[in-house]
Amino acid sequence: MIVYLFSRTISKPIKRLRNAAGEIGKGNLDVKVEIQSKDEIGELAESFNKMALDLKKHIHQNELILNSAGEGILGLDLNGNHTFINPAASRMLGYKIEELIGKPSHSIWHHTRADGSPYPEEECLIYAVYKKGNVCHRIRDEVFWRKDGTSFPVAYTSTPIFEDGKIVGAVVTFLDFTERKQTEEALRQSEKKYKNIVDNSLAGIYRTNLKGEILYTNDALIKMLEFQTKEEMTAKAVQETYKNPKDRDVLIENLKKRGWVDRFETELLTKTNKTKDVLISAIIEGDVISGMIVDITERKQAEDLLRQSEEKYRTLFEESKDVVFISTPEGRLLDINPAGVELFGYSSKKELLQIDIVQDLYVNPYNRKVIQQIILEHGFI
Repeated sequence: MIVYLFSRTISKPIKRLRNAAGEIGKGNLDVKVEIQSKDEIGELAESFNKMALDLKKHIHQNELILNSAGEGILGLDLNGNHTFINPAASRMLGYKIEELIGKPSHSIWHHTRADGSPYPEEECLIYAVYKKGNVCHRIRDEVFWRKDGTSFPVAYTSTPIFEDGKIVGAVVTFLDFTERKQTEEALRQSEKKYKNIVDNSLAGIYRTNLKGEILYTNDALIKMLEFQTKEEMTAKAVQETYKNPKDRDVLIENLKKRGWVDRFETELLTKTNKTKDVLISAIIEGDVISGMIVDITERKQAEDLLRQSEEKYRTLFEESKDVVFISTPEGRLLDINPAGVELFGYSSKKELLQIDIVQDLYVNPYNRKVIQQIILEHGFI
């Protein structure tokens, strides 16, 4: 009888431990072994309960990480079937989690390439991971397919899962690269547009450093300074292109003070030693100077010709013995030469410019109207 009672005292707690272990093996982590004894069996039960609680916390923590991750995370077995999928992956692919668990991955979301051609499973890089153990580093030029039949660009990494030294599957992490691709494309288009503007600009575009090395120049500047090739021009020091090298020192001093200069006027020398009048606008970042050069040589020449013409006209105007004047149609004098001042008997040009031509100079004001009519009809008199 004593043996029987002792046997039951030992066997019942052990049976409870065995049953609890079975429940945990089925995934029920809420099971708890109720043994109140203070002996070794009780200590074993307490350790068992603590182990189950720790395991539950660990699994819960892993679930929180998977559920909170912004990346899509998928688990695959050796047949490529889904073993787990986190909410981010479910959302990006457009499937409910239960729609994917146990289903083949490749035929659902990786069956077709970005160009629309079929993607055989045996050529799939993810396939090579769970079949051959090859580590698949981040891939950026493929697409995954949503439930609605649309695709999206992805960056993904696939890594084999090992258990006891053997591959038991793979874990795939991925990001939707749609916005990144759109940004990259917008950047490419912007760079292309900028390049077209720079290449086709009539202004010279350049980039140099403080040492005087020419880092970049567009075709307009090469042509402006009469070089044949970009290589020919970039082999030249910036200082050699200035007619007065001290002008560059002034330019750099202003750049260092303000960070930029606008419409800095100077003279540059072409390859054939011709002088070009230019306006330079530039900015400095570190030791790199980027800027634009506008050729104003023809404008300066036109201004010089105009100034010479005005000086010649003024000389003729002032020294002519004939009366020369400019007036408005209403009869107000705008200018008159010294011969006119003398002829009309005024003491100064200032005094004469105050009069009314019609009332003060014409004996018969009607004659002015006749003269005006002839000028209107013939352009002169």
